[in-house]
Amino acid sequence: MTSPPAPPAEPPVIEIRGPLNRFGDQIVHENLDLDVYRGEILGVVGGSGTGKSVLMRSIIGLQRPQAGEITVFGEPMLDRDPEDPALLAIRKRWGILFQNGALFSTLTVSENVQVPLREYYPDMPAHLREEIAAYKILMTGLSENAGPKYPSELSGGMRKRAGLASAPPRSTSRPGSCRGRSASPSSSSRMISIRCTPSAIASPCSPIAR
Repeated sequence: MTSPPAPPAEPPVIEIRGPLNRFGDQIVHENLDLDVYRGEILGVVGGSGTGKSVLMRSIIGLQRPQAGEITVFGEPMLDRDPEDPALLAIRKRWGILFQNGALFSTLTVSENVQVPLREYYPDMPAHLREEIAAYKILMTGLSENAGPKYPSELSGGMRKRAGLASAPPRSTSRPGSCRGRSASPSSSSRMISIRCTPSAIASPCSPIAR
């Protein structure tokens, strides 16, 4: 019998201890403990309505559990002032990829990619934002011609790639939340594949019958 592998020496990027998420009489999470370490890619698999998205929302602060503890990069995420500078600094280190891209329909692909740059780096020169956006667009496998297009001019797969370009965090170590079919050029997985090292990625996925 082989012994289980020893846990990594460094602390987890995401640490979850006993969150209680309840909607009326329905208990979604109870007595749940989870650690995600730097460099890990974690897939949370379950049927529809079993709490995968609720877990992601709890980690990033969109859902407040009635009990328990959640820390990200060593910072507690629950019962914090939303304007706490330390909490805002943590949020700058992660990225979220929505299931359908969540692109602004009135903005071009390039302008969508520039939205987080405008928010977090308002003093960044416009030409630098445009260069970064062009680089991110190319990284997802889209051509440079996709930059000036609007979401309505893209195919479904191209919109997912554009959403991926606008989602990556603005730091070299971060957790991400992603859901949907793969937007990776070389992956046939049902989870999003994101190139970011070092990092920790958590992705909720519903099992698909074949």
